[in-house]
Amino acid sequence: MSSILLGEDGDPVSAITGEAYWERTDLVDIIVPDGVESVDFGAFYGCTELERVTLPASVVKIGEGAFEGCSSLAEINLQSVEEIAEDAFLGCESLDL
Repeated sequence: MSSILLGEDGDPVSAITGEAYWERTDLVDIIVPDGVESVDFGAFYGCTELERVTLPASVVKIGEGAFEGCSSLAEINLQSVEEIAEDAFLGCESLDL
């Protein structure tokens, strides 16, 4: 699996909870559905192959270490995000914030 559309099963999603995709090295592209308001603690920690994340305007908070260790992450849209916790992007060498 290289890409994933979260919430595609039709169930409403309001947060990507802590450690939900912890160390999933098979993920490359994530599309977060509209309605999600936060990406919580360590949600995508250690997803070393993750390159792109598409966030909807509804996301306003990125939790501590949410993308920590995502060394290949190069693209993420943060225009609607109001709060970015400490170390949310620690170790994201490919990301230019």
